[in-house]
Amino acid sequence: MDGSTKFKWQLFCPENVSEGFVYIKQLIIYPISISLSFQHTTMAGSDTNLLGTYINTSFMSSIANFEDAPVTLNGIKLEGIWDKWGDVASKILSKYRSKATEIVLGVAFSSRIIGNPVKLFGGVAQGFVDLVEKPKEAFSEGPLSGGAGIAQGIGSLSSKAIGGTFGVVQNITGSLADGISKLAVVNSGIYFLCN
Repeated sequence: MDGSTKFKWQLFCPENVSEGFVYIKQLIIYPISISLSFQHTTMAGSDTNLLGTYINTSFMSSIANFEDAPVTLNGIKLEGIWDKWGDVASKILSKYRSKATEIVLGVAFSSRIIGNPVKLFGGVAQGFVDLVEKPKEAFSEGPLSGGAGIAQGIGSLSSKAIGGTFGVVQNITGSLADGISKLAVVNSGIYFLCN
């Protein structure tokens, strides 16, 4: 390649080539949607400090557990970027920074100690969708099928609402039971060490 050949990015801003600038014609980051779950566990005898073990097992085991926390990052499409690598990275991070609060709240409201309301409302919302969609699909086949569709929609809504409610109760009582059982183990260990 001789010196007379110029690329598009060299014609765009040739004096900045030596200063660490890059040209990105197109950068596409596809949307990401994941569900996070975390279960706090402790290893027996891993902490010699009894107060630390007490706080760690009772507080963290009941508060820090979360299940199916929704994390969704929208896609990004950047075109014709002529900038330094650090500035390109800061542009990408600034687009995701606004989602950080939403992600933290999604994780917090997926905590087992408060019953995972995200999962509850997701199930009830799906029940409402079924309440509308099942009769609509069934009425396309006739009025008798429409009546059956209404019954299916009502059944779906009620089962998801009742199941979600029992799921909330199960999560709250389960996390409290985990904390109490771990406290009992720590207390029996303290009793054993004192005698």
